[in-house]
Amino acid sequence: WKSWSSKFNKSKRLPKLVDGHADPVGIANRFGEYFAEVCSGNSTVKNTQFMDLFQTEIQSYIGDKFDDSFLCTVESVDKVVNKLKRGKAAGLDGLTSEHITNCHPVIITILAKLFNLMLLTGYVPVEFGFGVAVPIPKDRCTASCSDYRCISISPLISKIFEMCLSDRLQKYLYSSDHQLGFKQKSSCAHAIYVVRKTVEYYVSNDSTVNICTLDTSKAFDKLNNHCLLLKLMKRRMHVNFIVLFQRWLVM
Repeated sequence: WKSWSSKFNKSKRLPKLVDGHADPVGIANRFGEYFAEVCSGNSTVKNTQFMDLFQTEIQSYIGDKFDDSFLCTVESVDKVVNKLKRGKAAGLDGLTSEHITNCHPVIITILAKLFNLMLLTGYVPVEFGFGVAVPIPKDRCTASCSDYRCISISPLISKIFEMCLSDRLQKYLYSSDHQLGFKQKSSCAHAIYVVRKTVEYYVSNDSTVNICTLDTSKAFDKLNNHCLLLKLMKRRMHVNFIVLFQRWLVM
C-alpha cells in the first residue's frame, strides 16, 4: 500500500515560504537556527554547572574494570551489519548498508579491529559527529519551522559502532520498570493499560480518581550531555566509554 500511495496519491505540496524566507539557502539556514535552538539547554547556568562538575569528577574517575567482554568480535559486528535496514538514504560519507553487505567479507574484520582500538583509547573520529539534518513535515504543513520535525542521517560506520556499543553496554543502560516508552517490547498501549486497570480498581471500590498528565516539551532534545555522562559515571561505566561519549557528544 505504501508503494501504491507513493506512485498514485497526490503528494503534499511544501510551502514556498518558511518563516519569511523564500530562497532555498535562506530556508535551510533558518531550519538550522531553529533546530539548534530546540536542542539547546533551557539554562546556561545549569549547563555550566554540569560541565564544571563533570570536568572535576572525570579527573579521578576510573569505573568498572575493562575486560574482553567489552571488545567487539567479528561475530558481533557481523550480527549488527545483518540487522541494517536496506534502502536507506546515505549520509555525508555516501555509504549505505548495501555497500557493507555487498563488499568483501574482510570489511567485518577491519571494522571489529577499528572499533576495538576506539574502545581501548576512548577515541572517536570527528566525522562520526557529522550528519545530514532533514526537516520532515508533521501532520499539517505550514510556513513555520515549528511544524517540522528533524531527523538526522548519521554516517553508516558510526551507526554500526553505535549498535555494537549498545549491545556491549546493556548492563549500564537499564531504566525504571515504571518507564514504558522508548523501550523494546513496550509502548503507549502498555501505559494506557496500566492507567485503565488502576482507575478501574479504585472506581470499583467507590473511590474517586484524579489523573494529572505532564507533557515535557523537547525533553530528549534538551537533555544536558554532561548530566547524562555524570549519571553513567554513577553506574560505574568504564572511563574509556565516558571519555568516548564525551568526545562524541560535544562535536
